[in-house]
Amino acid sequence: MTAEQPTDGTRAFTTLVRIQQAIADPELSVEEKIQRVLTIGAESLGFPIAYFTHIDGETQRIVTAVGDTETVWPGATDPLEETYCRSVVEGAETVVMTDLEAEGWADDSATDRFGFGCYVGTPVTIRDELYGTICFADETPREDVDPTFLRTTVRTIARIVGYELDRERYERVLQKRKQRLRLFERAVEQSGHAVLITDREGTITYVNPAFESQTGYSREEATGLSPRILKSGKHSEEFYTALWETILSGDQWRADIVNRRKSGELYRVDQEITPITDEDGEITHFLSIQSDVTSRRLREQQLAVLNRILRHNLRNGTNIAEGYVSLLEDDIDDELENYLEAIADQATSLSRLGVKANAVRSLFEQGISATDSRAVEDVLATLAADFDRQYPDATLEIEAPEALHVKADDRLRVALWELLDNAVVHSDRSTPTVSITATPSSANWAGEWVDIVVADDGPGIPAQEQTTIETGQETSLEHGSGLGLWIVYWAISLLGGEISLQDNEPQGSRVVVTLPRVDT
Repeated sequence: MTAEQPTDGTRAFTTLVRIQQAIADPELSVEEKIQRVLTIGAESLGFPIAYFTHIDGETQRIVTAVGDTETVWPGATDPLEETYCRSVVEGAETVVMTDLEAEGWADDSATDRFGFGCYVGTPVTIRDELYGTICFADETPREDVDPTFLRTTVRTIARIVGYELDRERYERVLQKRKQRLRLFERAVEQSGHAVLITDREGTITYVNPAFESQTGYSREEATGLSPRILKSGKHSEEFYTALWETILSGDQWRADIVNRRKSGELYRVDQEITPITDEDGEITHFLSIQSDVTSRRLREQQLAVLNRILRHNLRNGTNIAEGYVSLLEDDIDDELENYLEAIADQATSLSRLGVKANAVRSLFEQGISATDSRAVEDVLATLAADFDRQYPDATLEIEAPEALHVKADDRLRVALWELLDNAVVHSDRSTPTVSITATPSSANWAGEWVDIVVADDGPGIPAQEQTTIETGQETSLEHGSGLGLWIVYWAISLLGGEISLQDNEPQGSRVVVTLPRVDT
């Protein structure tokens, strides 16, 4: 026995050297390396069959194999309970069975499947988790082998394979991270929002091109400085103290602030600062995203002022005009009475315009919810009650199936009321008739939709008005006559729907409102 030790030791050493040389080739894939490892191991140990498996739950899949056998080939899968490898998995250790029949495997389903006379298998683990097995086998028993030498060599081969698999997995993860980082870098570099990153002390370490364009500071100028270079003096020290207390506590901070460009100009931004933490949860950096909202804020101010003028000044002015008209009606002759009626009609029209302008503002002040829904039947019932009170001389016909729900909020009621109101106000009949019908849409779009059709028997919608709404834009030559249809268009668009304008037969107009259907 002593005389054989150097021989086995030499064989083991030679095997490991050959394996190391085989896996050192950087051009080889991990599959090719394992194939070479199996080939070298089979030659060194004197086994004609070698294979590598992946164990997934109760299934064994052969990943790669060497040797001339009809029972083992790459891609073959078998229930684990019908394989020799189950003894490795159950014991989580190396198994050496030199004579399977003598060890009680003659009638086992594994022998029926593979027909081996001897088997050597050992677990392959990645970071202490079982991945599969490395196996060597022969169709005949092998009494001439040293079990200790087999265990040691096969375990070493399994550790090498496990290391290669772990390294390949790590490189794959690392490559994905690099790709993701490159994607994020490109996204940040090409973003239209100004982005800057500071360390924990507030020193700028990165700015993107949008920051350079927005502030006037180049990347080279800004790096190493503090965001205080943008300080405008328009905010108190308490404001900045609250900022730092918030982000140092790990919370996100967001505010509308006034900054100053390098040129000295003031500008307004919507700024969001988010703490960046390491694996231990410690804050290492801060990410700031700044959106220039100067123009938007000015537009909001303009809309607020115009809204005030339309609601307050215009209403007061029309009320005064209507009052004077009322006073003059008793003192004016019949010849001038038509002029007074025209003045009164215009005052009423302007007053209605002020109300509509306020409705437009309310449309855009509401948030957009992905979960809001309305029962069409309930919405139409509310409209019918309002219609009867407002227009007792007109007729409203409603047809809507029960349990028909659409993705919508109160803006649906606003839009439909606008259509009903327009149909009556602009009607040329003494008793206008308007109908609303709701049915599942036949539109060939993804998902299910609902059509709500408002039809009237009036003079119809002018062609120019239809063109304006269908194209979604006004020009100096083609524009609408008021705000009514625009209110409908904006409201339904905000709800994710569409409208279409059609002629009604034999007379009048049809407006089709199409909205996403919701199952309740």
